[in-house]
Amino acid sequence: MNESNQLFGNAERRSRRSGSIAHLVMAVSSLLASFPSAASTEEEAFAHYQNSVDALIQSKCIVCHVSGGSYRGGDLVYVRGSSLNQQETNFGKLKN
Repeated sequence: MNESNQLFGNAERRSRRSGSIAHLVMAVSSLLASFPSAASTEEEAFAHYQNSVDALIQSKCIVCHVSGGSYRGGDLVYVRGSSLNQQETNFGKLKN
């Protein structure tokens, strides 16, 4: 079983106890598993973000991870929208 499957399995078990924590772990696991390898160029990684990750962030993560949202854990705060500028801003949050 690979690491992302283990994380997903663990998160699924935790969801019986705490839905919000499990949701976060599953979302982060999905994001990490979807990024290309470190050998990819930044341009390839951004293209992957645009094609596979941005929609997930805009539909799931953005609910809490926006200015004024319920996430209070640090700097992982996204901007709403899918313009090129907004995608670059959100990609930068994940990259750093």
